[in-house]
Amino acid sequence: MEPDTTVRIDAALAAVPETMTVYRTEGPRTFARGDRNVRDLVAKRVRRWTEAFPTDAEARDLGDRVLLIDDRQALEVFVPTESMWWSNRATAFAEQPPSEPLPDPESAAAEAVAVIERLGASGADWTVARVGTVNAGMSRSPDDPGELVATMVTVVLGLAYDGLPVVGPGARTRVSFGGGGELAEFAQFWRDVRPALDVTPLGPEQALERLAADARFSGVFEAGLTVVVDGFRLAHFAAGPSVSQRYLVPVYEAGGYVEGSEAEDDRFDLFVPAVDADPADLKTMMVRDRPGVRPVFGSF
Repeated sequence: MEPDTTVRIDAALAAVPETMTVYRTEGPRTFARGDRNVRDLVAKRVRRWTEAFPTDAEARDLGDRVLLIDDRQALEVFVPTESMWWSNRATAFAEQPPSEPLPDPESAAAEAVAVIERLGASGADWTVARVGTVNAGMSRSPDDPGELVATMVTVVLGLAYDGLPVVGPGARTRVSFGGGGELAEFAQFWRDVRPALDVTPLGPEQALERLAADARFSGVFEAGLTVVVDGFRLAHFAAGPSVSQRYLVPVYEAGGYVEGSEAEDDRFDLFVPAVDADPADLKTMMVRDRPGVRPVFGSF
């Protein structure tokens, strides 16, 4: 790529394999409720998760997901993917510190893996990405500035295929624990996939050229500011759990910020398709319910 004073790369450009595997998602090609097979599939998923998290709540069909909610818990079972989200409503949204100690990060990470195995949640190989806390602000009076107090410990796990991470909102497991290690939340966003074909990915220089040419940065450049890319890696992209997606599209995940911007924390996290395909082909590969796919896009 020719030197460009408006884009600076503060990230190592890792070696790119000659070919990479594109993974196709399993399941029906359409999720129309008029299809009996789809109705049976959704009913099977709902039964599977209500057995794991028993509830007397009535199932509500919201189109892209089925919701079961009562005073104690909420369960969402997504239709286009194998995804689900369960939460203990009292613990997951607590605004007071727990009466019992929270598990330490190492114990929470080990227990999160054990929960996935215990639930038989998926055949995917999940690995711990990070451990953090959910905090609530506590103050003793209107004049007290207060402090943040941890109410839950949350473990986030991710996926990788062929040594490349799966990025985007549709590839993560989140397990949260309250006081005494009580399970407060279990959410798993994923798709069952199989190898479909091998492609030659674009080189990182080509991907950076496309990123620099994206229209969303035109105003930045006109203002004389600099786009700094400080994170850049080849990956598989998974759209959100409510989106019907045919393939996990190869992408470069680009993270960075606008140097000189007056906006606080003016960061971006974008994806550049790592295959040389036009928007129509990308639409076919990626999602069926969108009019097209931009050359550079965000999470959806």
